[in-house]
Formats: sequence, structure tokens, C-alpha cells
Amino acid sequence: MQWGFVSNTSWAVGHPMQSWFPRGALVLSSGDASAGNCGANTLDYYTLSVGGGGDADLNQLIPFYTTYDAAVLEFDVTAHKDGLLVFKYAFGSDEYTEWVGTAFNDVFGFFISPAGQSLSSTHNVALVKGTETQVSINNVNGASNQAMWNNNRKIEVGSNVKALEADGYTNLLNTKGYQVYANQTYHFKLAIADAGDRILDSWVWIGGETLLVDQQPVANDTNPTPNCATKVVTLDGTASYDPDKDDVLTYKWRLAAPCLPPVEASGVVAQVDLSKLADGATYSVTLTVTDDNDVEATKVSTLTVPTGCGAAVASTCGGGGGSGVAESPPPPSAYPGDSSSGSTTTGGEPPPSPPPPPKGFVDGAYTAGGAAVVPCGGAVTLTAGPADDAGLAELALNYDGATAGYPVYYIWQVYDILDPSYDAPIASQTLNAVTEVTFTADDLKQGRMLKKYRVLLDVTDVPVWDAGNGLVSEVVTFLQVLACPIQPANPPEVVTFDGASSPDAFTLACGAAVSLDAGAPFAAAAAKKNTTGSQSRILRWRIVTSDATTGTVVWGYDHSIPLGSTKFVSTVYGSALVDGGAIVAGEVYGIQLAVVIDGEEVDDDNWQTRISVESLTTQPQATQPQAAKPQAAQPHTTGLQAAQPNAYEPQATRASAIKS
Repeated sequence: MQWGFVSNTSWAVGHPMQSWFPRGALVLSSGDASAGNCGANTLDYYTLSVGGGGDADLNQLIPFYTTYDAAVLEFDVTAHKDGLLVFKYAFGSDEYTEWVGTAFNDVFGFFISPAGQSLSSTHNVALVKGTETQVSINNVNGASNQAMWNNNRKIEVGSNVKALEADGYTNLLNTKGYQVYANQTYHFKLAIADAGDRILDSWVWIGGETLLVDQQPVANDTNPTPNCATKVVTLDGTASYDPDKDDVLTYKWRLAAPCLPPVEASGVVAQVDLSKLADGATYSVTLTVTDDNDVEATKVSTLTVPTGCGAAVASTCGGGGGSGVAESPPPPSAYPGDSSSGSTTTGGEPPPSPPPPPKGFVDGAYTAGGAAVVPCGGAVTLTAGPADDAGLAELALNYDGATAGYPVYYIWQVYDILDPSYDAPIASQTLNAVTEVTFTADDLKQGRMLKKYRVLLDVTDVPVWDAGNGLVSEVVTFLQVLACPIQPANPPEVVTFDGASSPDAFTLACGAAVSLDAGAPFAAAAAKKNTTGSQSRILRWRIVTSDATTGTVVWGYDHSIPLGSTKFVSTVYGSALVDGGAIVAGEVYGIQLAVVIDGEEVDDDNWQTRISVESLTTQPQATQPQAAKPQAAQPHTTGLQAAQPNAYEPQATRASAIKS
């Protein structure tokens, strides 16, 4: 089950969310929602493989990625008054911390729009406070917005681990306020999905009782007047207020001038030492008032430091001692309808897209622990490093402290991350007194499907796994084995649309083709139409920008299937798509299918996937991952022929790009 409710009385003992959601919470997950209420961190790689498809709106948030296993809840709300609609939530994932900064960036979004209006990425209100950046694994972690995040990976935090399955989770967060009006109806969509792969679960907790219409506070201050006698200036925000009488306000002040370091203070009344301000300079003084739902208001005034009252403050522009003029107030939001405080979201131009996912780490050696990505045709070399310390110590202890004269074997085993039993390694190597091992693409069974593995190390005195006087290290290495582009072949490789779920995304190498098997979709469409004597049978293929559901069509073709034929396969040629100008090499597109029987079109969300054609340009190298902190180990316990003109692409491109 990918969604569920935790009541106020059913929180697991010690669960950190209980105090945040005392009346219970809705849980959505890309895998097992019930694990969102676990009272312990039981696994470093918790996964329930549900085999579901992605979500079009989430794809728009991260347009270079493919989403899977989406869980979506949609409903309508009618506002009872004007104000800013907000609610509280928290996000957690077992993608933390190994896969931060990689292409496996689980995502969620909370979308709000007026009822009847199409959703877009601009309607997402699950944003990092004060930005237009969505909350996700790559955006909120130990290196980015770390004040919002908690590490809960047992191998890294040890006894400080919380009673929660997620290896990392955010603080309690507020959505960005969305402007609503009394008696108007608004559509909500809450969605979460795996991104880049189908494994390692993520969760989002939502407090239903926290949904409310908040009033924006009002920021007011008195004109700041410096007192040269006491060498202070008093900043007074006591005239500020909040129409919601129960809201608690916080106050932050910022004094800024060109080429001078800013000065910050907090509190409804704050005093600033004039010796921190430049003599004769004019500062802009910005008061930001925030209520307990993170709805903000600002007020900007100016302060000129009288000559002789300030100090000689070094210029930040390299020009020596500083003085300046007032810094301009913050520019208005680029989003139509937004307040200057960034407190509302009503649509407009989309926020900047996140950068494309990394292309994979180059071949290289890694110290055991942490995570590494294996590119197509690549290899990974692991060095035991500190992971063998406990094993060597155990051997020395069993040999009465001797430092030589006994055998030492390094046994490496690679397991599918979905195999919790450790019974069937997909690769294994046993090395005598050699601390370094290399696994090739063939060893790791690299192919068109993306794979994720765990690598374990046994340091012992016999060449047998989990035997002898040594031990299996608790330091686990994670490998992500990237899928390879489909290579030229005769006959071409087949991608099957089985109708049950979307096929995995694929990339065509230079000169490669792919055969798209639409037998199952045609059978489903024929059953839905309830006919066996059709006169016209068409596979309607479309390639679209960004997302297979909502993108703009850049190429299309109607493949007519002869009556009596039982073959529903179309072959697409990647080079022809690029050479004809339909697509750009290296960019990701959606490809979708509709079945047309006697003029009646049938489609399905599972009849679509992502396609790209490999670019021949050199890809940038990615940074090597950091090794995980070693932990103590435990001893052993023993193109188509044209049937009719098509408006979506030139005739020459259509005829050469795809054929029956």
C-alpha cells in the first residue's frame, strides 16, 4: 500500500513525527507507506517494489529524470476566507545519504491551482523556504540546506539513530503560502515518486489538521535614528502585527549598503553597534516579519550613519574604507501574483529547471563504503581501506596477537539490493592478502536495465564466506550500474509495451534502432472496443518534449497494420530522428502510443516511456563519492511506411525514421 493514515494514538514509540503531528498524519510513499510508521531503522536500503508508473507533473519538476512508482492523492477544497493556504509536512527517504548528488533523486510535489485550471510546475508549493527550489534529496541534505535536514543513517549516526525507517528526513516544514479567495474552489494534488530507478523508498508525512488559510503579517518599523552618544541605533518593530491573533511572530533585521558587509540582528526591538557600520554610509534596513506558518512580510527603510558616529569599515569591493548609498529594496517577484515577500504562488513563468542528472562516474578506485556509479562499459575498483580494520584485528586476536604467519583472505560479494537474504550473490571474488578488487561491467551484469547493488567484504583466514576466525565488515558499499544505450543490431533490440506498466526509459546508440512491440496494447484496445472484425488498425506513435503526457509533439507517425496480421511491431531509427531534425541528440523525450481501431483512439498512461539518442559529445566527469564512516563489525557466527500524410514531421523524416 502506497498511502495510509497514522492516527494520533498509533504512532510507533519514539517516532520523531509524533510531536509534529499530534493528531496523526497522512503518509504517501513511493513504496511501502506502512514503513513510514516503523519504530526503528531496520534496513539501510528499504524497498517495496510496486512496479508502478511515474507522474507527469512530477516529471515537469525534474524534466531530465524519469519517475516511477508514483503515489498520488487529489481532492478539492473551498476556501472560507481570503488568505494564504498553507499546511505542514515532512519528507524522508532511504535514498539518503548514499545517493545524494546522483541521478537517483526521489521527488515529491504539492500542487495547488484554481479548480478547472491545468496544473504545472509553477503550482508546486513544496519549496525550500525563500526560494523556488523544490524539496528533494539533491536539494535538501547534509551539504545543501542542511539546517532543514536530519541524518538518520545508522552506519553514520550510530546510537543517535531515531525510531524511523528513513535514512534521512527533513524538519517539519511549511508549504509556501498560496493565495486563495473566499468561496472559491481549489484543486490539490499530492504526489511522490521514485526518480531514476524503481527502488529505495521515500515517504512524505502530511498533517491534515494543519491545512489552514493564514493571514499575511504586517511589517512596520519606526524610523531608525542613530545615537552617537551611546554608539547604538535602535531598530523597533513593535508596530508590526498579525491579523491571526494566535500567530507568533519572529523578527529579523538586515542592514546593507553597496561594497560594505551586511549587519544582521533579530528581535522585535534590536540594537546595532554603530562601530559595525561605516561612517557616513547609507544603509537599507530590511525588517522581515515571519509568522509560525512561514508566511512573511517585509518593510524597508533607510539609515544614514552621521559622520563621526560610525567606523572605518573595510570595503568588500576592494576599494579600501567604505561608505555607500542605500541598497535597493529587493526586486519584485518574477511570478505574476506573487507578493514581494515570496509568500504566495499563483502561477506565471516557471522556476529554473534543476541541472540534468550526472552522466555517471568515470572508472576509478574507491575506498569501500559510500556509493559509486558504474558507467556503461565501465568498471569499479574497491579498496578495503578502514573496512578491513576490525577483521584484521579479529584475526590478530585469534592468533594470539601475532602480526604475521597466518593467512588473510579478502572475500567480496555483490548482492542485488532487493535481496535481503544474502543467499545469492551476483558476483564474488576471493583474494589472498590483496586488498583491492575490480568488478567489470560483465561481472555486474550490466545491460539496458539500471541495477543497484550492495557490496560486502569478509576478512577471514579461510577462503570461504562467513567462516573461519574473521568477520564480515559492517561497512557496505553501494553500486549503481547504469543502463547502456541500445546498440546497433540485426534484428534490433525489442522494447515491449506490456500494458501493465510503462517500459523503462531507453537510449539509442549512434546508428541503433529499436523495435517497439505493441501487441499487448492492441489486444487491450480491441477488447475495449469489443470487436474482432475491424477494417482499420493503426499504431499511432508520437514523440513529445519533456514529458510523454503533456509535452509538445515533435514527431509522429500512424503505422497502419494490415488486416489479418498478428505482428504489432514498429521499428524506430535513432539517427533518422536526429538527422531529420525531429529531436536533438542527448536530450530526453517522451514517446507515447495510441491504438486507433476504425477511427476510435484508445490510449493508456502505461503506453509511454522516455527515449533519447546518444550524443557523441564528451560528457563531463562527475565527482567521486565520499566513503562511509566505518563501524564496528560482528564476529562470525559460522522508421514506418506512410499510410497517409502526417502534419507532425516532414515526409522524408517520417519514412526514414520508423518502419514496419
